[in-house]
Amino acid sequence: MTPPRSILLLGNTAEGALLGGYFQSRGFSPLLLGRKRAGQPFTRLEAGGKEITLEVKALPQSEIFHVQAAFATVKSFDLLGIIERHIHYLPPKIPIFCLAHSGIEKALAQFASQHPQFWWRLGTCEHHLQELIPSFFRHTAAAEVPQGQLTWGPLFSEPLALHEEGVPDPMFIHTPTGIEQEWLAQDPYFFQWHGRILEERRIQWLYELVIASLSAAMQLPTCGALFSHMEVLGQTFEEGYQLGLERWKTWPLSRDKLYEGLISQISKRASQPNLMYLDTLRQQKTENQYFAGSAGEKYPQLWALALKIAALPHGNHMGG
Repeated sequence: MTPPRSILLLGNTAEGALLGGYFQSRGFSPLLLGRKRAGQPFTRLEAGGKEITLEVKALPQSEIFHVQAAFATVKSFDLLGIIERHIHYLPPKIPIFCLAHSGIEKALAQFASQHPQFWWRLGTCEHHLQELIPSFFRHTAAAEVPQGQLTWGPLFSEPLALHEEGVPDPMFIHTPTGIEQEWLAQDPYFFQWHGRILEERRIQWLYELVIASLSAAMQLPTCGALFSHMEVLGQTFEEGYQLGLERWKTWPLSRDKLYEGLISQISKRASQPNLMYLDTLRQQKTENQYFAGSAGEKYPQLWALALKIAALPHGNHMGG
């Protein structure tokens, strides 16, 4: 029998480990489904002087019938596939959190509209975890730095379904559900509701487009090394900004404010090892299609970066 207050985590990733450890420490029963890394049946998380062990399961469909929420923590290329493999076993009227990079929202919205019995959420999960060996994640920031933060909001700005009377079905009202409100009340730092998450994700898409594409293509050791390439940084930002205008017609902030935000992001991550480059190798460059690889030859700087990333050597595939 599935324990009460069960949370489904789709993806044996750093985000999956962080959320699994967080929920387990607070009385929930996380169910982690994903690929076993290096054949390891468990994922371990070390943070705050404690170690948490999570069993990695393959496809225990009977165990997910009564979960209270589901999180998909895999990369964009695998997101729809992993949700589709499990969605028919999930109970209706639960929130489904999609934590992949931006760039997949249109395809996700098309898929979600075919399954209006769920609350669909977009989000990001920030953390300071590093995978030191397969299936062992450690919080590497200073002890006083929080382990992470989950920011999320509604995928759709309008209800997906109406009653026969033409009024919105209560389950499609785009405010936090009961369990989400519980989380927000219990830990207002770790859980951050953002009613306009699409705008926020588009900004983050722009920042990751610039930072990740340049860092990977130029094989920079740290994010701070970008400050030694300000001219190409500015060119890449400008093309990313124009690509966003082409897609969405508008930005929530001015060009200057967006550029200031980019510089701030790089400054915050200046001394961090460039994990995005390592991820690019390990994941066989699949995220490239959602960033520089989505630009095309119309944007020569981004296109050149995409070609460089595509030519990088392949690494071991380490998806969810």
